[in-house]
Amino acid sequence: MLRSSTPATSRALYADKDGKLVVRHVPFPEPQEGELLIKVLYSGVNPADTKIIDFFGLKNYVIGTEFCGQVVESETLASMSFKAGDIVAGVLSGGQSPPLRWGTHQEFMAIVASWAWKVPENLPPHDAAGLTAATGFFNDIGLPLPPSVARGTTDERVDSPEGTLVIWGGATSVGMAAIQFARAARVSSIIAIASPKRHEYLKTLGATQSFHYNDIEVIEKVKSALHSTSGTIWALDAYNPSHKAYSRKRFLYTIKLF
Repeated sequence: MLRSSTPATSRALYADKDGKLVVRHVPFPEPQEGELLIKVLYSGVNPADTKIIDFFGLKNYVIGTEFCGQVVESETLASMSFKAGDIVAGVLSGGQSPPLRWGTHQEFMAIVASWAWKVPENLPPHDAAGLTAATGFFNDIGLPLPPSVARGTTDERVDSPEGTLVIWGGATSVGMAAIQFARAARVSSIIAIASPKRHEYLKTLGATQSFHYNDIEVIEKVKSALHSTSGTIWALDAYNPSHKAYSRKRFLYTIKLF
């Protein structure tokens, strides 16, 4: 897409001065040095999109952190490996005061080039826009990329990770994706905490053990399972309701995952 055909404004999902969500036209994003200009095709919707409005007291900004879109011609593009027309996806790291141009829930946006990657032809754009599990798994936890996609990266010759991944909310969409990522990354021990009716299915995805989140002995059972493993213990909370966050954090602390 050529810059000459772009509009003067970008319609966006916007948190106003009172922190209320409204649809608003914001100035067309001007990418800074090292940034890409993107026509957004899909944006990933996450509970955090609205929760951080109250948590950080954010106002007058465009919400959204995940996207898939098409690179638009811009002056900043000349020094990059991307070209106009490329389909890319990315996850923003906006902090507590993100500029308007970074929000993903708008028609056009800008993103730091190092936060974006080219979308493979076999990955539908709408799927590329929702990569919460991948971000938490490979960026936040820091596990190595699977061998199938690690070629040319710093993870290319990394050994299989030695340890156990514990996922609270293993049957959620993020949890099930994380189980499959863990298996692909060669994590040998994967513990899922989920409803018993999903345990057998989670094993087909790669979970090696599963426990019921409502079991009053779940902490002791998981601790017992961990005693028979070796290496690092990683934890991923893939469950949404914030009113139960304290009990989940206490659980993870109790089994010494923090």
